[in-house]
Amino acid sequence: MQLGGKGSVTGDLHAKVEKDVMLLGKLRTHLTCRFRAPNKRLIDTVSVSGALGDVVYEATRSMNGDGKGTEVSVGYSLPAGLQLFADARMLPTGEHTIDSLSAFHVAGPFNVQPSWILPTRTLRLKMCRGGRWHSCPFDVQTDLHADGAPADYEIGYDQELHSGRTLKARLLMPAQAAARQMWAEYRDATIEEGGTWICRAAMPLGDDVDARGGLIHRAEFSLRRAWQW
Repeated sequence: MQLGGKGSVTGDLHAKVEKDVMLLGKLRTHLTCRFRAPNKRLIDTVSVSGALGDVVYEATRSMNGDGKGTEVSVGYSLPAGLQLFADARMLPTGEHTIDSLSAFHVAGPFNVQPSWILPTRTLRLKMCRGGRWHSCPFDVQTDLHADGAPADYEIGYDQELHSGRTLKARLLMPAQAAARQMWAEYRDATIEEGGTWICRAAMPLGDDVDARGGLIHRAEFSLRRAWQW
């Protein structure tokens, strides 16, 4: 459970309940229910995930009436470190769409993940150093658009600084200069027993930062506390 946020004293409330259950008497799956307040409904999403041999799956159903329907992700492992993934969506209207197709491959000291985003016809290339079990804290992502639009870039950082302390950061550099920003998130589970503090900051880096009052004045900060039982 997490409490906090930005813009008010109490912020908002997020809660998650997880449990392994048996479907049809013999299929073990992981059930996750997420709650959020304020929200249209108390239950935000319900998802199931698990594995069937070399196939992994996750299905998430939106319960708050936002029209997102059910999102389904399926992955399949092939020899030589190659994994294939597909993300699809089932809308409340009954329409079925495939959002993306991707592959993950460990190529020596690097791992590469090309993805084809169907709705926007975008080729996404993500690469970082490291194998399946030990990946580099830095990754680079590039979006190449089929319509000839300028490419988008991202640089990410994800590292466990110490047992119970992690730092994540991302530099977003889309082609639209006004939308560029950087965010960072620090998690610390060592400050007090039984709780995790989460501090997040997001700063715009667009060309119009000075016109909107300067970098620091446009920065957004949030503080949350999480409990786990």
